[in-house]
Amino acid sequence: SRTETTAVTLEWALSLLLNNPHLLKKAHDELDCHIGKERQVDETDVNNLPYLQAIVKESMRLYPMDRFWSHMSQWNPFNLGFELPVGSTLFVNVWKIHHDPTLWMDPEEFKPERFLSSCNEMTSFG
Repeated sequence: SRTETTAVTLEWALSLLLNNPHLLKKAHDELDCHIGKERQVDETDVNNLPYLQAIVKESMRLYPMDRFWSHMSQWNPFNLGFELPVGSTLFVNVWKIHHDPTLWMDPEEFKPERFLSSCNEMTSFG
């Protein structure tokens, strides 16, 4: 269920932060700067918390909820060098993609910054 996947994602994010106190401090500093200590975080605040967003994305990259995604092809949109019959089930190894050193620098390390550019916007890959 969605509740369980959200809980597990948050559990991994907290575990990663507790094992990286310097990154936890950065998250805490961002919250203090944008939210302050007088109120709690509201869902409308999330767009103003790029480091918090990066922490969630990096946690999901390291520990994806589904290691494999499946998809049944309805047509053959890919040039794979061979014919892929319509109705074939494709399996994508999400974990492997998220840990591929040709796509991510230091793929086994927890680095939320990889999801931030100098302008605090998303980048495509590590």
